[in-house]
Amino acid sequence: MNILYLAPTPFFSVRGAPLVTYDTIKHLTARGHTVDLLTFPFGEDRELPGLTIRRCGRWLPIRKVPFGASIAKAALDCAIFLHLMWRLVLGRFGFGTSYQCIFALDESAFACWALRWILPCPVIYDMDASIVEQFEASPGFRNFAGLGKFAETRCIRVSR
Repeated sequence: MNILYLAPTPFFSVRGAPLVTYDTIKHLTARGHTVDLLTFPFGEDRELPGLTIRRCGRWLPIRKVPFGASIAKAALDCAIFLHLMWRLVLGRFGFGTSYQCIFALDESAFACWALRWILPCPVIYDMDASIVEQFEASPGFRNFAGLGKFAETRCIRVSR
């Protein structure tokens, strides 16, 4: 099975989400699945048979992201969204990989919800942390908590 894994984290680095992402991908590839990983443009490369790491947003002048919500993370999330849209459009017209499943970690599920009209397969939404809680904990993002609740609810509905 071809799986598109969306991980809006610095993969690989020694912190929560990248560790879980690595472990999940290791188990998937050990079972014979191929995984295309869309992730941030920085982090250590990890070699696994069946894994292709696609780093999004290399053109942005961002070299690290803090924990929680931030402008830098939002910009990199937009880069993942654009790369996801490009891959899905290419796949739809037979010029790219055809995926049987999309695994969306945290806020990358927002992109799947926005692109649900061209999604060729089921989406698994791995909600590691509530986006609403992250918005409420970040001073510059508190006003977006209502929008985050709206989006989070829609992402849960579109996932399977």
